[in-house]
Amino acid sequence: MAEVALKAANVLIDLRVGSDTHLTLARALDRHPIRGTILHVDFLKIARDVAITVDVPLHFEGEARGVKEGGVLEHHLWQLHVECLPGNVPERINIEVSEMEIGSIIRVADIRSPDGVTILTGEEEIIITCVVPQVLQVEEEVPAEEAEAVEGEEGAAEGEAPSEEGGEAGGGGGGEES
Repeated sequence: MAEVALKAANVLIDLRVGSDTHLTLARALDRHPIRGTILHVDFLKIARDVAITVDVPLHFEGEARGVKEGGVLEHHLWQLHVECLPGNVPERINIEVSEMEIGSIIRVADIRSPDGVTILTGEEEIIITCVVPQVLQVEEEVPAEEAEAVEGEEGAAEGEAPSEEGGEAGGGGGGEES
């Protein structure tokens, strides 16, 4: 039962030590590198009426319009630092991205925090952006006429390369024998 609770982040655990029960939060978890079994857990004792600070994972929902148009989503943050009472810790914070177009940005300030939760991550921090892929940006920056001229120059250079290499190889070979 404890291992199931430790698979999720920020789960409250009633830890029994002798005859006492303590409300805790698992802070650090060490696993066996091959088997994946739990080797060690650090627990933080908390009180139900005192706010705690935790990192809550972000979950992105939907398919962005910009992605359908050829863009890509760049994730800048995967979790938010929040403060709340132990009973109000969200399992995750959902962010809807389906309305994002190329050039759109979602910042922390754009997120509505769940009831009883204060987001501590800076409001200007960027969470996710929808951008044009780098390959497409490079292709768009080079006009078609210039691209053809560059391809023509590359073809001429390739035609000259074997005679240059042959001359260098003969001279290089003579240098090795000396």
